[in-house]
Amino acid sequence: MAKRIVLIDDHELVREGFQQLIESEDNFQVIGSYNSAEEAMAAADYANVDILVCDISLGGESGLQYACDMKEQHSNLMVIILSMYENPHYVLTAKSHKINGFISKRDASETLVKALNIISIGGEYFSPSVQEHTTTSDEYNEYLALTSREKEVFKYLALGQEPKKIAQELTIASKTVHVHRRNILNKFAFSNQFQLTKFALKYGLIEQDEL
Repeated sequence: MAKRIVLIDDHELVREGFQQLIESEDNFQVIGSYNSAEEAMAAADYANVDILVCDISLGGESGLQYACDMKEQHSNLMVIILSMYENPHYVLTAKSHKINGFISKRDASETLVKALNIISIGGEYFSPSVQEHTTTSDEYNEYLALTSREKEVFKYLALGQEPKKIAQELTIASKTVHVHRRNILNKFAFSNQFQLTKFALKYGLIEQDEL
């Protein structure tokens, strides 16, 4: 029986190309093709889906977050991420959520079918261009160990926001932000906020044009 696949990409021509590529193999069938996570959420019945192939960026939506959520909600679902972005944060986030594959769009025409075949038999596939980012470092593991709130504060601090402004954004007390800031700096043995910015840029937590 052919593996049933849902495909999500916000570029119609790209999506059509991937669908043709996937269905060139008799053992795969695209049963849903969507341009957004919202559209897929409304239409896809994941109880009847074997594999989700999802772009990482969906016109302002996070395809990675959606894919991770679907993976968590449907334990038997296999997931492959397609992306032009290969920074460590995306790759390691995918790994931490047990995403089965992560493929660069630059080589997807050569690797997508291979990845589908490998994950279909219980393996995982990360294309060669992203392999170098699949090993976690001690400092990044420290980041992964932060609480959700600490990660939120971390990003705002890395973007250069002042604690008072962060408190307003998160609707929490300014004193609480100062406590989080102190704890975060201590955990990473950083002495100033600029070091947080360098870390965030290194691992792709923020982009240069956000500063």
